[in-house]
Amino acid sequence: MLLGNSWDVTSAQAYQEAGYQAVATSSAALANILGYEDGEKIPFHLLHDMVLRMKQKIMVPFSVDLERGYGRNEEQIVRNIEQLVEAGIAGVNLEDGLVRAEKLLQPISDFQRVISAIAEKLNKKGLSIFINARTDAFLFKVDKPLEESMKRVKAFEEAGANGVFVPLLSAEDDIRAVVESTSLPLNVLASSTLPNFARLAELGVKRVSLGSTVFRQLQRQMTARIIEIKNSGSVVSLF
Repeated sequence: MLLGNSWDVTSAQAYQEAGYQAVATSSAALANILGYEDGEKIPFHLLHDMVLRMKQKIMVPFSVDLERGYGRNEEQIVRNIEQLVEAGIAGVNLEDGLVRAEKLLQPISDFQRVISAIAEKLNKKGLSIFINARTDAFLFKVDKPLEESMKRVKAFEEAGANGVFVPLLSAEDDIRAVVESTSLPLNVLASSTLPNFARLAELGVKRVSLGSTVFRQLQRQMTARIIEIKNSGSVVSLF
């Protein structure tokens, strides 16, 4: 399944109209349009308001990139997810990366505990939501990222995640190894080295996320166009 990552109502609608089977937010793109940096810098109430507006305008399943949950503990993260469920979302993406002075991964046991607590609390409340557990081993360029990713994917599965997401996993042998290490559906991220969709399906990948790539491409195009208008002394390039 191809997942279109959106940042506002019009982008979410565009993916739906193009025939995408599901839409999600891009944390980086959504934060940027509101003047914030990525990394949970945007207040949760603004994220919630944007999600609510977007969900009201689309019919396909809608998921939210919740980064590390926007909470300091499992209870707060669950409360945040409950608000998103009330807005009608189908899933959340939670990541094990910690962005501080340097990029670090949470200890496996810590993130496993978070996933397990969230899954248990949501189940007790009768709330059905897809928990996509993301590991940033490749993104953070840790030592032996494939081995680290497989170890974490297995732990996330045991904790009760519904799917796993490994950004920047792109080599065919690595993809195959991760697929074989878990029974959960594997999500990969768009990159210049990613195989085509047909090949990814053969390898066992179930979901491809566009991430912030479309947003950043559009930003580059806009910048180039407005510079061209200024330098040419004409608006003809707009028509």
